[in-house]
Amino acid sequence: MVPKFNPRSTLHSRYPERLCSILGDYILELAVLGYLSEARSLTSLLNTYYPCYHLVSVLLRPLWLIWDRTSWPAGEEAHVDQSLADLAEKQSNYLWMGSGIREDERTYDAGGLQRVMGDLEFSGTHDGYLVSKSRKLVKALEISLVIQNDLGEANHLSTPDQILRLIANRFHAPGQISALAESARCWDLLQGGALALALGLDDQKIKTLSGDILRTFTQRFEKGPQGDSEIENMSIQDLLLRISQNTIANKSAQIFWDESGDEHYPTSLLKDPLPQHDIAQLEERLHVTLPADYKEFLSYSNGLGESWGGILIEPELTAAKDVKWLGHNIEHVALTTAKLLDINIFCLERDETKLQYATWPKADPVIQIGKRDVDEVWLLTPEVVSGVRKAYLRLADGNEKIKAVIYEGIRSFCGSMDKFDQLKWCVIDFSGETTIACSSFRAFLERKAEDSQNENPRDREFEGDFEHRCLAYSCKRD
Repeated sequence: MVPKFNPRSTLHSRYPERLCSILGDYILELAVLGYLSEARSLTSLLNTYYPCYHLVSVLLRPLWLIWDRTSWPAGEEAHVDQSLADLAEKQSNYLWMGSGIREDERTYDAGGLQRVMGDLEFSGTHDGYLVSKSRKLVKALEISLVIQNDLGEANHLSTPDQILRLIANRFHAPGQISALAESARCWDLLQGGALALALGLDDQKIKTLSGDILRTFTQRFEKGPQGDSEIENMSIQDLLLRISQNTIANKSAQIFWDESGDEHYPTSLLKDPLPQHDIAQLEERLHVTLPADYKEFLSYSNGLGESWGGILIEPELTAAKDVKWLGHNIEHVALTTAKLLDINIFCLERDETKLQYATWPKADPVIQIGKRDVDEVWLLTPEVVSGVRKAYLRLADGNEKIKAVIYEGIRSFCGSMDKFDQLKWCVIDFSGETTIACSSFRAFLERKAEDSQNENPRDREFEGDFEHRCLAYSCKRD
């Protein structure tokens, strides 16, 4: 079993915006399960430590409807920027549109329920279909509640309890939790714990888990990322050995290689050492003094095989002969904004600053040190890094909310403002449609050493284990 909540990864996380997104998922799930007090406490925590969350995500807006009917989390009501009646209507229409039911057939009566329930019989496994089914089920629940409570009619099709059991059986499905949260009509049922009952949850287990989440996130927000002391004290040579050993032993990496048709598993990711005079020749060819930690890496291993990154295989680090400059003549480099911190700067600027996308420093030029298909690893030069540092500090100037977010991003990225001021060479890793920046080449290796030991929880879905998708699945009654 791989539970959804992982205290270790939470405490170690250097990605504050992703961390807040995970916390938002927990809040949404606890709310629809009827644990409003727990969801309220976590929302207050989020508002305290990441006050710009609502600028970068609309995930928790649906909960404004239930907070308005009960009580507001600390700092949450200040984010409301629209009529709640308009929000409820917009979300109801969104559920209809997402269900795929024609506009002239959207009725809250027995005929409307029959059309929605009949449409559920069509099969499909892709995410688009599954999200649509999630919305259809919630719309069916709404109609059933209207028939039962508002119209006072006998429902011979599907009762709210029957539909709720259907939802409980696929609670992990894409879009199911968010669709429930978007339904103003369902909140009377949900806040009473009807879904928790349908899922067979142990009340004490979920309250204990909620308390653990609150304590863990509070510790992470207050103290910053808490690194793995063993990894942080390793030599670069030992880091390379750890990455290699973790990748070769990792079951998820083996599954990935099997699915890609590669029958030859590597026995080591390490390469032969690069002599010092060849390292000097590399610097001469590039006309640059490379960072000491990268040169130390080359002295132990002239490149590194494709390593496991926790979800996917990450690009190999190329041998010195293939290391090269990329610049303005390479379109994807010239157009890439150089972002170091895990902050959506262009969402922040949308409402709060005059920052323009075109004015943000670009990652140009860079030194390419790794590649796998379209995935790449770059060294960012001190000149590029200096420009990016100044851009972040300008963005923070004059706005206390944005300043708090950026300072948290700096603390998560490299530990402190002093260390941020001293940044020279950084690494950007493009792997699996995600971009991860590291404050040095050594920090990049430390991240790989930690991530390479993690299994991909989706691999367990083939065995029917969906515990990683929902908090609820680890809180069922014995």
